[in-house]
Amino acid sequence: MLFATGCSRQLEAPPVEVLKRESLVGAGKIVQVRSTTDEILRQIEVTIMTDDLEMRHVEDELAGRATFEIGWKKLDGWRIPDSAEIEVRAAGYLLPYRAKLKPSGNGAGDGKNSP
Repeated sequence: MLFATGCSRQLEAPPVEVLKRESLVGAGKIVQVRSTTDEILRQIEVTIMTDDLEMRHVEDELAGRATFEIGWKKLDGWRIPDSAEIEVRAAGYLLPYRAKLKPSGNGAGDGKNSP
């Protein structure tokens, strides 16, 4: 017997939001991935895409309602541009969460979650 709760969860994107802020040392942007659930998320893969490059970063887990940051230090000196697109995947979730960084100021991605 197949239960709907187990199946429907796999067809969702991970419950996160993507924000950005300026680096405190002036080295580009810092991407923040924030959990919007009380559950622990595991194997979180963040892909940062530009027109000509993709960079990936993996975190083993993210506690409920917690945040982790990715910037030039974790990306071997690569500076995240304003126009980057972000894709977040997590174990147990089939679809990715997608966001595009806004071109100016500190703030959230566009809030779109398109598969």
